[in-house]
Amino acid sequence: MKIVTRKNGTVRVEVIGEREWYDPEVQIGMCIYTGDIRRNVRVGDEGVLVERQYFRSDAVDAYLWADPDGVPGNSNPAIKRLNGWRGTTNDVATFARGWRQVESISPRKRGVGVNIVLSAEFVPDA
Repeated sequence: MKIVTRKNGTVRVEVIGEREWYDPEVQIGMCIYTGDIRRNVRVGDEGVLVERQYFRSDAVDAYLWADPDGVPGNSNPAIKRLNGWRGTTNDVATFARGWRQVESISPRKRGVGVNIVLSAEFVPDA
């Protein structure tokens, strides 16, 4: 997965699929969490973009967190934020990157996978 912030504030999440398992009808590659329910993102979904960076493998993944109060921190889950570092556990750093909406989901031009475009932040500097 690759995350690119554009000059206009939008974010492109490039989900790179493997040919052996990729099926666009089954797996988009980015989920939204609404309470205890997890499902693939759809155009129009809103939430906090959460980015996780894995130090041991340099891998990155992302998902949308649908709680409008924000993402809880790992030292005190009662403190929620829409932006910033939310903690590091087991060599995985978690960052909240603002409340956004899914604008488009399209297949990659080269290779297997999808590009997901998220809007600019609705609440900048929150």
